[in-house]
Amino acid sequence: MRLMKFPVTWFLFLIISFSAAVHSQPLPKPEREFRAVWIATVDNIDFPTKPALTIEQQKAELLQDLELAVSLRLNAVIFQVRPQCDALYRSEIEPWSEFLTGEMGKAQSFDPLEFLVAEAHKRGILVHAWFNPYRALHPAAKTMSENHISRRRPDLVRKYGRYLWLDPGDRRVQEYSLSVVADVVQRYDIDGVHFDDYFYPYTEKDESGKKIEFPDDDNWQKYENSGGKLSRDNWRRKNVNDFIEAVGREIKESNRKSYTEYRLSESGNRFRKRKSPGLTLTPNFMPMRANGCRMERLIISRPSFTGNGAERSIFSRAARLVEIAEYKETTRLAGNRDVSHRLERQFHR
Repeated sequence: MRLMKFPVTWFLFLIISFSAAVHSQPLPKPEREFRAVWIATVDNIDFPTKPALTIEQQKAELLQDLELAVSLRLNAVIFQVRPQCDALYRSEIEPWSEFLTGEMGKAQSFDPLEFLVAEAHKRGILVHAWFNPYRALHPAAKTMSENHISRRRPDLVRKYGRYLWLDPGDRRVQEYSLSVVADVVQRYDIDGVHFDDYFYPYTEKDESGKKIEFPDDDNWQKYENSGGKLSRDNWRRKNVNDFIEAVGREIKESNRKSYTEYRLSESGNRFRKRKSPGLTLTPNFMPMRANGCRMERLIISRPSFTGNGAERSIFSRAARLVEIAEYKETTRLAGNRDVSHRLERQFHR
């Protein structure tokens, strides 16, 4: 028995030692990192800090955001250009945003997206245009223009809870939102298209706590009457999948800039907190889909302010710091020297 124990123990020791050696191997060095900050415009979260700022004030705030990104050694900004079927840029399809001018549809001569792209690229920073594909009206909105989709095409809009939503199950909605994205990709030198809230809205409940069904009965009935076999939930998933695929195809086929990326951000799941003086960072894992087919594992940190003075003010202009670590570049460079130079300035800092 004593002779048998030794080889077994020794064998287990070898297995454990080998396993430890394997897991102690350094991880492969990523080709590049995507280190970005969200610049949210809905309800004046980040930009502009309040509606109806002067053009010079708007420029100053955008430059302040970019300088903050540079100081934090970030290499990209994700700028919200369409928070509620409106525009933070010059558009012939949707009205100027109330969060920018103070009144939906009120025009201004200054184009924030055009300015941001130019100034960001001077600093070697990428710009991803962030769209909300289905949200039609946010509760913070106080005005509505005559050319807003809810007035031009009320048949495409659904009221659900405190929000107005485009109905993802309507093909006309998908074509409409697709046209908005394609317009920006074709007219602006953006480096990526980014979607948030690209799914059906979160479930609303009545006063008794009972689930309120999203009001898409008409389109669901049309699907069933046409011989559709999917369950209602799977039908909804297919509606989202079809739209996401269509946008990816449009960007790839119609865009002359082969470096433009296409990404989605899903809800993060909290796993730990990291604290620093005056600041609590709550990292989350957040998967994103590259060009409609590939999943990446990312880390996002959302600052929660616990201090005051300098510790608070340094992050107050960029409320959602995103730390996206160690992921390999996919399609961005693709033979474009300007973008290559733009990236090299940042990734090797």
